[in-house]
Amino acid sequence: GGVMLDIAELHFELDAQALRDQMLHFKLIRLEVRNLNLVINSKGETNFDAVREYRTARRAQQPADSALDDIIDPSLSFRGIDSLNLSVGTFTKTKLPSASPPETVAINANNAVYSNIHSKEQLLEALQPELIRTAAEYLHAAYFGE
Repeated sequence: GGVMLDIAELHFELDAQALRDQMLHFKLIRLEVRNLNLVINSKGETNFDAVREYRTARRAQQPADSALDDIIDPSLSFRGIDSLNLSVGTFTKTKLPSASPPETVAINANNAVYSNIHSKEQLLEALQPELIRTAAEYLHAAYFGE
């Protein structure tokens, strides 16, 4: 019932020619995440697992050209990110049911710049600290199911 991802800024510049060629190539992504909330239920499932399951079910029920179709077409091949400017505030983990308060870690990573990223593996290798890498893995799995 709460906010899963609090994004203060999301700015991206796409390569239009690559998009016409069915490739996803970002010239620039500037992303400021104020807070990422990870919720784990009693079965060990996360809110990111729930997003993945919802997206899978939605794809199966909706025609490909419906208004509910994905924002990013999963058939596009990922070509890369030339420049990623990433800021992350906090990471919060809540275990349900639990009487203990959520764990919140201040990341406070401001304007970390990563260049020439051409795969998920390159991105994850570059991301620091470990919590940012973990959060990125959750987000990727929720969206792409991998």
